[in-house]
Order: sequence, then C-alpha cells, then structure tokens
Amino acid sequence: MTYGLDQCRRCGTKIEPYNRRSMEFYLDSLKKPTMPEKEWRAMGLLAMPTKAQILNPADGCCWDCGQILMKRRAKPALRGAIWVSMLVGFSAFVVYVYIFMRH
Repeated sequence: MTYGLDQCRRCGTKIEPYNRRSMEFYLDSLKKPTMPEKEWRAMGLLAMPTKAQILNPADGCCWDCGQILMKRRAKPALRGAIWVSMLVGFSAFVVYVYIFMRH
C-alpha cells in the first residue's frame, strides 16, 4: 500500500489508482522530488505529490479530500466571477448580433 497510489494521500483511505502509470510517476518523484517536504506537509498530505498530482490535485485522493484540494486550487469565488463575466459578455454579443441582423 502506497499513499497516492492505492491510499488517499491526504487521509489514508483505500482508493483505486487514478492512472495506469501512477507507479511510474511515483517512482520518478522519488528520484527527483517535485517539491520540498515542508510544503506538502503544510498542505496536510501524507505523501509527496507527483507531477501529475500537482496538475490535478484530486489525483491520488479519495472523493472528499479531492474536492477539498480542488476547491483550494480553483478558488470558487473567482471562478464564479469569471463565469458571470463570460455570461454577460456572451449575452452582449448575442444582443449585438441580433440588433444588426437583417430582419
């Protein structure tokens, strides 16, 4: 059993491996560490994240822990503001096209 492969790297519960190459990524991260131990311990992790797990924080975690780590990364308030601004921009574009469309 290895944290991040078949155990959640945050709480230690048993999980299914996310990727077929998870073991290769884990061994690569052991040879060349991705971040100092101080950082990943401060994040509350039990094992050092691989490069793939840095890009996708939910990789190597159970559902609950993956949701917590993704919310930290995605910043829901900022994501909501971006969503609203995109909606307003798209609506303005549709109205602009509709106004100048030949009827």
